[in-house]
This record gives sequence, structure tokens and C-alpha cells, in this order.
Amino acid sequence: MIGVLGIKRVAMLIGLVVLNGLLAAMLFGYLQPESLVKDRELSGLRGQVSTLRTDIDRMQVEFEQLEVQKAEFEQLEADGFFKDQS
Repeated sequence: MIGVLGIKRVAMLIGLVVLNGLLAAMLFGYLQPESLVKDRELSGLRGQVSTLRTDIDRMQVEFEQLEVQKAEFEQLEADGFFKDQS
């Protein structure tokens, strides 16, 4: 086989196989665990965003309820409910 392909081509093929092995080792040894770490961080940040959205929605509902209660309070105050009842 070496005689058919030649020494240079066989050396080039071996070099490419070694390069492929090194890149695969780098991918599975470094990039894959880093990807898992980043996925965990992303999941945590998504949870924080979800919590903040829930808090904002709750605050909006409470603000709307407060506006309604304020209007009712002002109506009771205008009717004299909080004045002396003697």
C-alpha cells in the first residue's frame, strides 16, 4: 500500500488522522464540559428571569388593586365615613 500511495501521502494521511484525534480529544475533553457548565448557568439565569417576571406580574396586579382600593377610600372619605359620628 505504501508503494502505491507513496511515503508523502501516507505521512499526510497519518498526520491528518493524528490531527483529527487531537481535535476530537479537545472537543470531548474541554469544550463538552464547558458546554455543560454554560447550560447550567443558562438554566439558572432563566429561573431568575422567570422569578422576576412573576414578581413583576404580581406587583402589577397589586398596583391595580391598590388603585381600586384608593378610589373606594376616597369615595368613603367624601361621604364622610371617617369623620366624627356623633
